[in-house]
Parts: sequence; C-alpha cells; structure tokens
Amino acid sequence: MTELERARGEIDRIDTDMAALFERRMRVCAAIAGEKKRLGLAVYDETRESEMLETRTAALADKRLAPYYAEFLRAVTALSRKYQTDRLDGEEEKP
Repeated sequence: MTELERARGEIDRIDTDMAALFERRMRVCAAIAGEKKRLGLAVYDETRESEMLETRTAALADKRLAPYYAEFLRAVTALSRKYQTDRLDGEEEKP
C-alpha cells in the first residue's frame, strides 16, 4: 500500500466519522428549532454565530488552519440554519 492509499484510507475513515457527527448535529439542530419556535426566537442569531466562530477557531492547535476552519464552520452553520428553517416551515419530516 502506498502512502497515498494510506492517506486516502484515513480520509475515508474521517469522512465516515464526520457523517455520524453531522447526523448527530442535525438532530440537535431540530431540537433547537423547536425551542426557538416555542420561545419565539429567530433562527439566525448573528451574535451567537460570531462568538462561536471566534471561540472555535481560537481553540485550534494549528492556527494556520483558522481561516479554513472558519469557512467550514460558516458552511455548517448555514446548513444548520437552512435545516432549522425547513423544519419550522414544515418542509422536513421529524427524524
């Protein structure tokens, strides 16, 4: 097995782990959407997202990755907001 094949195998394992974490995150997002509806809150909370981006990127050991991780988090939070909005609009079935 070449180094490239080993590295790709590791990426495959990481992607599998990330898929499970994504599903877990979206289940929590569904619960959050329900709470926001109950409390009359908007899906988007700019302050919360800004604070989250700052604290999460600051926690990185390799600071060179901060802009990439921030972009990753922005994409994940955008998907989370869309999922919450879809659930609140009744477009998504309960898991």
